[in-house]
This record gives sequence, structure tokens and C-alpha cells, in this order.
Amino acid sequence: MVVPLREILRKDTLAIISSIVHEGPFYCHIDVENRHGYEEEGWEVWADENAKQCAGAMIFANNICKLSRDPIKGAAQKKLGKDKEKIFATPQEFIDHHSVTINGKIVGSCSVGNSPRR
Repeated sequence: MVVPLREILRKDTLAIISSIVHEGPFYCHIDVENRHGYEEEGWEVWADENAKQCAGAMIFANNICKLSRDPIKGAAQKKLGKDKEKIFATPQEFIDHHSVTINGKIVGSCSVGNSPRR
């Protein structure tokens, strides 16, 4: 089961990094929200058949030197290239941006909606 980006962010920022590194499907949350919606029953099935993959996740993978073994996804990554200014440059930068920290200790994750790095 694929979990919406906003739900993953509420629970665990490391789950996003893990999904990218382990080459799981990573759907564009904007595409799913605009064309189908997460509230609809069976959105995962719809996403498997129709949703675009997240360009930001592919660029992030490029930024951390992770090229997909899937030839189609790998070709898309090569076309997109790296962008360390608009997309997170490292996993730690991603975690720091999405984490709630108290006294230097990560205590939770925040939901960022559709916001990119900046």
C-alpha cells in the first residue's frame, strides 16, 4: 500500500527517504490530489494505473546519487538531473526541514502540504 506524502510526513520523514532509496513507487501527491483524491476508496489502485511519479523524489534521488535500476525511471531521472537549490541536497537536510526539534532532539514531523524545499 502506498501512503500519501502528507500522511507519511505526519508519521515519519525517514519513510520518504526509505521509499526513494528502495525504489518503491512514489506518486506525485499533486497529481493524485488533483485528478483523483486520497479520500476516495481505492486511490492506491487508481494511482498504480494512472498517477505520475514524483519528479521531486526523482531529483532528490539524483541529488543523493541514487539512480533507479528501472530503465524508464532511470531515464526520467537522467532527464531531470540534479537540483540542490530547489530540492533537498541530502537526507539530513530533508529530515531537518520536516522535523520538529525540541532541545536538539527530533520529537516529530510536520505536515508541509505542497511546499517544496523553500
